[in-house]
Amino acid sequence: MAEINSHETAEASVPKLMRLLEEMQAWTQSFSNLPPLSEPEALAYEERYLPAIRKINSIIEAHAARVAAAEYYGSRNLPAVLVRFAQLGQP
Repeated sequence: MAEINSHETAEASVPKLMRLLEEMQAWTQSFSNLPPLSEPEALAYEERYLPAIRKINSIIEAHAARVAAAEYYGSRNLPAVLVRFAQLGQP
């Protein structure tokens, strides 16, 4: 998303973002097949990975806000794929 700065780069980002979305959907789906974690295991994973996830999320949010402020550089496809990303973690 850092490279999006024109209509052309916005449109060019859509296929890349779609591939990433598909990978993330497959990745999250793979977790549904795993046995549940114990509370200590869950806490250990949160402690280890949550700071990195929060940092990545803040970077994505900043770029999303910048691109939205630029009205997605006139792309109709870019906001559609970003909505799908936002819905990824929702039930």
